Amino acid sequence: MKRCALVLTLLLSACAVSEKLFTSLPGESGSSQVLFDPENPVQHWLHQRFPQKERDTEYRVVFREGKISVRAVGKLSASALYQRIDVDPNNCPFLEWEWRVETLQESADLQKKDTDDVAASISLIFGDPGFLSDFKFKPTVRYVWTNNGARVNDVIENPYINVVRSVVVQSGTINAGTWVTERRNIVEDYRRAFGERPKEAVERLVLFTDNDNTKEPVEAYYGKIWSLCGTGN
Repeated sequence: MKRCALVLTLLLSACAVSEKLFTSLPGESGSSQVLFDPENPVQHWLHQRFPQKERDTEYRVVFREGKISVRAVGKLSASALYQRIDVDPNNCPFLEWEWRVETLQESADLQKKDTDDVAASISLIFGDPGFLSDFKFKPTVRYVWTNNGARVNDVIENPYINVVRSVVVQSGTINAGTWVTERRNIVEDYRRAFGERPKEAVERLVLFTDNDNTKEPVEAYYGKIWSLCGTGN
């Protein structure tokens, strides 16, 4: 438990630390780079709060069925965890991760502003968006777990930001309550979302769970996230 407490302190004391840059490995055949590991207290994540939102999502490092992970619980809230990375999608075209959803918002609809809540999401921002005080919207592919109102592999335009596209990876509760490992070709998903290959590196990795719109309970878990290089695309 002391280890978990140390990880949690480092994870959520974002205001006291500088951003840490994680660089992907060269495109050697079969090589990989861990982008996020809940067991690694060296990785500093920033808790991104939004001034227009009244409450923050609760992110905590926990044990879940023998696995250390980040637990996200909605508190009628919206906030994110993010960190800087540097992944060349041409050399490292695949993203893999582990996640789990216990409860999701049944009335959520990612196409509408008043119901745009997501149970779990992992976003890749292509290019440098800067900081909150001078934020620049950059093309973003957001992998989501949402309710069965959306179909797996649907690409959904964000109702707020026209350069954000949600790719539905899990739909509904059929896999709820279990750890699921995903693998996506980020170059192909970017092409489906924006009609072309990515022109810039992935420079931000973002975890986001919210329920400020639907007000419905949500609980999700995030495990390891890593990129795969030199495997072709």
